[in-house]
Amino acid sequence: MSFIVDSDVFIHDLLHTERSEEARTFLDKYTEEISTTALNIMEIGSVLSRKYRWKKKDINDVVNVIRKSIKIIIPNEYDIIGALNLSLQYYLTPIDALMLTMAEKMKTSLVTFDRELLNFSKRGFSVICPEELQN
Repeated sequence: MSFIVDSDVFIHDLLHTERSEEARTFLDKYTEEISTTALNIMEIGSVLSRKYRWKKKDINDVVNVIRKSIKIIIPNEYDIIGALNLSLQYYLTPIDALMLTMAEKMKTSLVTFDRELLNFSKRGFSVICPEELQN
């Protein structure tokens, strides 16, 4: 079993939110089976910097740990075209459309806390919340 992980799962783990334990448990249990896109890594850095005012060194330390711990996926031009089509069909953000496209291409599940993305399970996409994997 493998998973593509949304940046929000990493961010909840880092920020000690009400979902931190759930995120941490998932990340610890499935470290060997998870991946994320290069764009998600960039998003993590951007959110920590702009929204939470983390220092550059702290962000780089976190990003380096993530990069060493899990597989980072680099989308190709076909992935981008697929994401563009999905984005235009459902008016998704580029990163959300790309994650759904990559998960579908890799025949895996997208793991996220994002309610909008979780609703895509009703449209035939494999999207799950970390708590669904706690059993």
